[in-house]
Amino acid sequence: MAASSADMELTEKEKKEFEASKGRLFKATIAVNVMYGVIALLILFTIFLSQRAREVLTDTFAPFTITFVAGMLLIIIWLALLVKDFKPTTYSTMEQDALLCPDYFVLEKTPAATLNAIPAKYKPLAQYRCVPRGDVFGTSLLATPPTFANHASLSNVMSGFNAGSGRADATKFSCANVYPTVLHTEDIKNVNDPNRLRCEFVKNHANSCNMLSWSSICPNPA
Repeated sequence: MAASSADMELTEKEKKEFEASKGRLFKATIAVNVMYGVIALLILFTIFLSQRAREVLTDTFAPFTITFVAGMLLIIIWLALLVKDFKPTTYSTMEQDALLCPDYFVLEKTPAATLNAIPAKYKPLAQYRCVPRGDVFGTSLLATPPTFANHASLSNVMSGFNAGSGRADATKFSCANVYPTVLHTEDIKNVNDPNRLRCEFVKNHANSCNMLSWSSICPNPA
């Protein structure tokens, strides 16, 4: 079982939403800076053009003038840093358990060569994968994609993910090569049973997956 706090790579939709949000923040920052700039110029011209104003702003109300100008500068700097360090929003569609692995599996970032061979539909969901610990499983797990004839929905997910000719078994969803976010994304569609597919994955199938457990997701598989 493993999890990761690292940010997953953004999908194209998420990238567009992030850029749009950052663009709106940038425009708002420019608008505020322009407004403060206009106010600062008005104060400056007033001081130069009016003796009375100069006396008021640089003598009677000098503390106010200094505080106001310093405050404008600090706000401008703060807004500039806010735009520079703006980060993508954590999307609510990615639940906390999206990257949990079966017991004694290790979560790792999917190698680039493997990710490139995965169907485009699944690439955003396959940024991370779970692989079995060799000291626990050895070579006992099947490397080829298992079949789930008695579990149609899980079989459909597997078949779609594994589609594509010429792909090596190492790139496909199998008992020894698990892409947790793929199953998680399908599972959260089932409001009344949000862990169903992952529990099916470790039930007693006619393949080597029946030796797995996923206690963080399915503590008591039937």
